Amino acid sequence: MEEEEEEDEEEEEEEEEEEEEEDEEEEKEEEEEEEELKAVHRATTPILPNCTSLTFCINLPYLTTPPIPVT
Repeated sequence: MEEEEEEDEEEEEEEEEEEEEEDEEEEKEEEEEEEELKAVHRATTPILPNCTSLTFCINLPYLTTPPIPVT
């Protein structure tokens, strides 16, 4: 009887360890996917100038486009 209980306990412990390892692998995969997404986002996002004030940020498009001549 006691031997069977010990074997059952050992099997449960092994199953728990396997589940923990699988969970860790899944977490690593998710983290890698997130890093890939971040890298893609960084590569595709244009670099914006560091705005020091709100008015500068609002006026930025006007500063970067040439003025339209009035006829």
